[in-house]
Amino acid sequence: MKLILGILRSFKYAFRGVLLCIKHETNFRIHLLAVIYVSIFSLLYRLTYIEYILLFMTFGFVIFAEMINTVIETLINMNVNGFNSFARNAKDITAGAVMIFSFFSVGIAFFLFNDISKWIRIFNLFRNNFPLAIILLISFVPAILFIKGKKH
Repeated sequence: MKLILGILRSFKYAFRGVLLCIKHETNFRIHLLAVIYVSIFSLLYRLTYIEYILLFMTFGFVIFAEMINTVIETLINMNVNGFNSFARNAKDITAGAVMIFSFFSVGIAFFLFNDISKWIRIFNLFRNNFPLAIILLISFVPAILFIKGKKH
């Protein structure tokens, strides 16, 4: 029983960490929305099983990199008062690592979503289904509000 409670407690802390990133990190929210929109698009695009594996591994790595960047920035912020060029460099380097991984993820997306006929089929789906197109457009409003987050 203690083992199960310990495991449940560790999940509670892990979910708390994810929620902290959602609440406080704009870039994390941007990456999360990208995961949601690309996942929906991938269903319409009809990727293969192997392509889905690559896609979700890419999602996981980008989210992981963003969370590690947040950890490093948090540790630096709590240990450095005022301007410190080493702290700035460390924060810039970790942000750069996330950016590079994000660029590579976009490259992976170009390889996964490179069939023009599927793009045309999806475009026609939205063009011929006005309510679906409206739902997509309306979804951008809460997405933008989610990215902005609440004022602290």
